[in-house]
Amino acid sequence: MENEVTIKTECYCIQEHSRINKVLATINAKNLAKLMDVVGLTANPRKSKKNKITTAICDTLRTSPAELRFKSKGMLISSSNCTKRERGRFTLSFEDKSYEGVLDGGHNMLAVGLFIFEEYFGEESNKKLRQINNWDSFIELWRSHREGLSEILEIFEFEMPIEIIYPTEEYKAKFPDSIFEISDARNNNFSLNAGTKAHHKGYYEILKEVLDADINENIEWKDGEGKRIKRDDIIALSLVPLLALQEAKKLTSNLPKINSVSLYSSKGKCIEIFSSFFDHYSDENGEVKNELFLSAISMLRDLPKLYDCIYKLFPDAYRCHSQRFGGISCVKIYEKGKKGPSYLSKPATTKYYKEECDAKYPDGFIIPIVAGLHSLMVVKNDKLEWKVEPYKFIEEKLNESVKMLVNTIKDNDYNPNTVGKSNGAYDSMKIMFELLSK
Repeated sequence: MENEVTIKTECYCIQEHSRINKVLATINAKNLAKLMDVVGLTANPRKSKKNKITTAICDTLRTSPAELRFKSKGMLISSSNCTKRERGRFTLSFEDKSYEGVLDGGHNMLAVGLFIFEEYFGEESNKKLRQINNWDSFIELWRSHREGLSEILEIFEFEMPIEIIYPTEEYKAKFPDSIFEISDARNNNFSLNAGTKAHHKGYYEILKEVLDADINENIEWKDGEGKRIKRDDIIALSLVPLLALQEAKKLTSNLPKINSVSLYSSKGKCIEIFSSFFDHYSDENGEVKNELFLSAISMLRDLPKLYDCIYKLFPDAYRCHSQRFGGISCVKIYEKGKKGPSYLSKPATTKYYKEECDAKYPDGFIIPIVAGLHSLMVVKNDKLEWKVEPYKFIEEKLNESVKMLVNTIKDNDYNPNTVGKSNGAYDSMKIMFELLSK
């Protein structure tokens, strides 16, 4: 079976408990390779990547492989079913890889895989492995060379410590909940942030469902993926429609209050708030059925493109009230043929859809505008919707709406960090959007 593997362990012992059992053992390279063929890092809150940890593990494998079992904490594997066979063999099955697989020790697995490739490629290893920087690129290479690798696995002398946890028959239904808690606890040595934990628990699936595919596939939902769009920026955007529900007094008193300034100044706070909302509106199976909340989340689909639209148009909107935008020290302008510290050598691009634009500047200047978009939303028939066509509104009304914001920028010495944390900046955009959308 594709989701089942039988591995031979050494020096194993079994710890039996009322809910979860654990196997402690070591495995050699041949059996570790069999695990790599089947398990992934989906259950791990982080994607492993090449760094000083993997370098140190590879150094141990080169210089003192017999000591790996003492120097490494090894890997923690979760399996829905673990069957003991003869002579230290165990058959593991992985039915749901969102919580079954490698919970901890992804860097150990990556490092061992890279070390095996060093031996396999020999003198060409530096060239062959130069572009292998993370688990995704590694596993692609692993699969393409798997048949040839089998021939050299017997030569390695190291053994990797391994822990296998699996539920008792009575506890299988509750096993996933325990796995998330165990995984978070085991990864606390690496200071998992709230966003990583929330993603691991599946809180952001509801956001993935409404976002454009082009945006979704470029978001670094999981730490270490190396993608260009930050998950925390998307979570902050998702609070904009929730601000509209707050303004409409459609939220219960036990939910946390959203401060618009947090969208810029505290992404961590945004994550905590979103998690609280998800906990409130989801059932015990993690499903959300509240139509009002779902309608608010669906508004997220438009926000990345609206952000980009605002980013492109804001320089000209600023110039309607002051000509100094290109002279602000943190602003860089693209004008073909012009060179100098204030000019770009090529056009800038927007954050989400990578559209070309003529200026590059910090988003502290425009986050108050983005947050103000909640004033263009209205609750009708227990659903949140746009009260005006937002793209047309931004194109036609942005110039007029930013006059007070431009004054705030000037009053704060053109400092985007100060502007992004200024309550006055957010209040002015809220007022102007409400006035101009009537």
